[in-house]
Parts: sequence; C-alpha cells; structure tokens
Amino acid sequence: MISGKVVGAVGGKSCSKGGGPAGVKVELMTDSDELIASASTSSSGEYSFTNIIPGFSLVSLLYT
Repeated sequence: MISGKVVGAVGGKSCSKGGGPAGVKVELMTDSDELIASASTSSSGEYSFTNIIPGFSLVSLLYT
C-alpha cells in the first residue's frame, strides 16, 4: 500500500485546521510516465493506493 496526506492550501483554496484539501487528484505513475492508478484526497487530505505491485513509482498531485 502507498498512502499519504496533502497538507496546506492547494490552488488558492484554504483547508480546515488539521485537515487537508479535499478532491486533489493524485496519480501513481511508473518511471516511464505510465499511469498505474489514480485517487482523490479525502476531506482530511489523505489518499491511498492498494494492491500495488512492488517496484519504482512516482506520486503526482494534480490541482487547479
């Protein structure tokens, strides 16, 4: 499993104290830029990817 939390304001939008920005698209990519999986952050800014095959991957955050 790969998990994390986005903290602070994103895209000019503030978030609640102790929380994180909700709805930020998070992508898990291979080192050759192929999409493995995507998720959106929860109301607390958390995201996770499960059932991931071990290997090198990159996490990318997309927000507007």
